Amino acid sequence: MPHADLPSYAEYIEAWQEKHKPKYTKYECTHGSSVMTKKTDVLGREHFYLRCTICGLRIDTFKKRDRLVKMYGLAAVNDDDIVEQIRDNPLSIRNVNKTQIRAEYKRLYEEYERARSGVWWEYHRRYMESAQWKKLRAAVLERDNNQCQACGSTDTLQCHHNTYERLGAENMSDLVTLCTRCHTNHHIELDMERERERIWQENQLKINQQLLG
Repeated sequence: MPHADLPSYAEYIEAWQEKHKPKYTKYECTHGSSVMTKKTDVLGREHFYLRCTICGLRIDTFKKRDRLVKMYGLAAVNDDDIVEQIRDNPLSIRNVNKTQIRAEYKRLYEEYERARSGVWWEYHRRYMESAQWKKLRAAVLERDNNQCQACGSTDTLQCHHNTYERLGAENMSDLVTLCTRCHTNHHIELDMERERERIWQENQLKINQQLLG
């Protein structure tokens, strides 16, 4: 069950992500320069738009009766002509979408990814200081007869997480008692295993590239 002073990490990070995860926002035109355009589709139907003459964004779409009111009798320019005229403009929506918006979203998402890692460690610190964790730790040590489950030592005992999948809402099977030496050695072995896996994956990638080359 989740502990009283902190929600489970899964719940905690879900709420944090809802608040901090960047959303890809659509481009909004702020140029204030627009023109009425007309486009004829393959069926011969006329469509009337209000299009920005700087970035080319289609600001609005009008029905024919609306168009007559908006245009005051003026002829609409060809929509394709306007789009073609501003195609190479650095402020064109085609270019803005590919550069400014995507670059800004990438920057924000990279910041979010770095911050999310920090959130885990901050939660872990707070959880390790909580009365609920200390109570759970004591229960695990008692279950394991206050002995290291690797070497049998009764000195400098620690409570090790077999998995952090349910951090803040652990099952008893997620935890085991280890002495400081065995706990340290266990993490060294895990780090070595991760490094071996990383090297293996890099070698496989090189082999595949050579075969494809």
